[in-house]
This record gives sequence, structure tokens and C-alpha cells, in this order.
Amino acid sequence: MPDCTLHIGGPKTGSTAIQDAFFFHLRDPRFQYVSGGEPNGSLAFEALFHEFPGSQQIFRRFGSPRGTFAAYRTALERQWNRGVDRAVANGTHLVISAEHLWTSPEPALRRLRDSLSSRGFDIRVQGYLRPWKSWVTSLWVHKTVHDRGRFELLSPRDQRVFQVMENVERLREVFGRDRVQLSLFDPARFPEGCVVRHFASLIGLKVPPGFRLRANDGSSRPAVQLAYCYNRFENPVQEEDADYPPNKFRMLGLVRQLQGPRLRLHPELIERWCAQQRKLDPWIEREFGFSLQDPTAASPIEGDIRCEADLFEFDPETLEWLARASGQPVIRQQSGEEAARQVARQVSLLRFRRLPPREIRDGVLLRLRKAWVRARWGC
Repeated sequence: MPDCTLHIGGPKTGSTAIQDAFFFHLRDPRFQYVSGGEPNGSLAFEALFHEFPGSQQIFRRFGSPRGTFAAYRTALERQWNRGVDRAVANGTHLVISAEHLWTSPEPALRRLRDSLSSRGFDIRVQGYLRPWKSWVTSLWVHKTVHDRGRFELLSPRDQRVFQVMENVERLREVFGRDRVQLSLFDPARFPEGCVVRHFASLIGLKVPPGFRLRANDGSSRPAVQLAYCYNRFENPVQEEDADYPPNKFRMLGLVRQLQGPRLRLHPELIERWCAQQRKLDPWIEREFGFSLQDPTAASPIEGDIRCEADLFEFDPETLEWLARASGQPVIRQQSGEEAARQVARQVSLLRFRRLPPREIRDGVLLRLRKAWVRARWGC
């Protein structure tokens, strides 16, 4: 009976590094990675196993292919089955990585389980949890950059990520209690500080010496400020499934190049939430042998984000970078809502900035590389 490992995230625990490593780099004849033709298998999982995937705007937001959703799903199913069938034929260890599994409804998980079990796979689930403060900060940054047009710590949808007991019990109900294992996301304890090496060691895959993909550390504080101003004033997204405007990913790619200090949330903003989450620590420690308490107590420092007004305090260097990138005069006002509105207007212009030849070339090469991986390795 061939093995199958489902890597379930959770979100912001090094999933992108694991997915890129298995899709682009790691080749071992004993393993077959399947993701539907993209490094992240989440969209494939939702399209193939959720009850009403065609109605989800996420497929439009992330650039689903031309034509109807039905045609897209048919092509995706063909690619998915090609990889799974290849694993069956060769008796190889199937690996699927999709962090959306962490919060997916039970019927979708059961459909995935039944599809794999019917082909003879012995399924095991592996995921990661992260200390509460760094976890909520990382997710807050991601959501604020990509979606959020209002200042809040967590939306109801975000909170599902942190419902650890409910998510674990749902996975155990579908796949079996002894089939679900979680590890602490702590790069300091990983081999060479690399989550890819840690995950590979759990499934018995040997990573070549010197190989390392760094987990995504997120955007700098200045980049988060610019993205938030755009979402707040130029494209206020009140629903996370709303469509993205044209070229928003291009704009985000440019903004995220802005260097600066890492963003920190003020302890007053997150401490009450963390205190509630710590009630889960005894259960997590009993079930999995580790705690999600942060190793050091956080003390407030200058620059911590406590409220929306803190995101409207701009460094001169940030405003100068934005002026160069947008081709507009430097904004003289450095704080307040009016300054933030001017920033938002300049950020919006980045959606239409002509890409330099190198970025165009890199984009073409990435698409060609993905196409080659699909054709050659069946991912």
C-alpha cells in the first residue's frame, strides 16, 4: 500500500517554502508531488473537492484560466489524476501540500480521503503550529497587505485558523486520530534552520547538502503601510472573496520590494487575544508535546502598531521611494489621514507602471518552468 502525506499548513508556517521545494527542486524517485500544476495545491483541492467551488470568487481573483470554470476544472482534474496515477503505477510516496486543508469543511476532506483511499493510499496528515504572537502577527500582515481595508486584528474567517482544537478534531474524524501529527514551527530547532529539511525528515526524504529555501518572512513595515493605505482608500475590500482590481498583484510585488524594519503589533493589541488562545496550550501540549507560548515576553518598542493612526505615520525614506516608483512628487505631509490618502493614490499608480525587461523575462521564465514541471514530473 503506497504512502500519502498531506501537508496541511497551517497558514504562515513555512508552507510556501515546502511547496516551492517539492514543486521545483526536490526530485527523488521514491516520492511524487501532486498539486494540480502550481506549487500550492490549495486551489486544486478546493476546485476538485469542495461542494460549490465554481461559485467561489477566489478562482477569479487568482487568475483562473480563460473559459468556463467547468473547463478549468476538467483540465485541473486531468493534471491531478496524472500525478496520482503516476504515484500508483510506480508505488511511490505521494505528497500533497495545501494549507487550505487546515480549515476546510469535513465533506471536502472526506471527498479527498475517499479519492485517495480508493486508489490504495495509506494517508497521513502532517502540519505545523506556531507560537501565538508571531503567528497572529504574520497572518495579520498577510491579510492587511492583500485584502484588508479596515483596521482589525482578526476577521471571523481569520479566527478559524486559530481554532486549533476544532481543526484537529475535524481532521482526526476524517483521517483517524493516530494519522494526524502536528509539529512546532520553530526554525531555530530545524536542521540548518530550514522548514523544508524538517518536513522532508518527517517523511524520509533526503535533501541534498547545501539546499535551503527560506520561509517567507512577510513584508516590511513600510510595505505594509503602503498596501494598507491602498486597500483603505483606493480599493476598500470589505469582503475577502471580492475580486482584485486589474494589476493588483503587480502593485503588491513592487510594494513588497520596499525594505525596512519588520512590523510588530503592539502588545496591547494582541495580548488579550493571546491570553484567550493560551487556554489551548495544555491541550496542545498533552496531544502533541509542545506549547505555543512565545519564548520571550514582548515589551512595547517605538514603532509598534497599536491603531490605524500608527499606520499613517510615514518615514521620509518611504515617501521618497514611493515618489520614485510612481513618478510623482514627494508627499510632504508625513502623518495623518490626508497623507495616507495621498499615499494611496500614488500606490494605485503602481498598478500601471511599466515592468522593466528583467521582471518581464523572469515572469515568462517562471511560466515556462511551471509548464515544464507539469509535463515532466506530473505535478
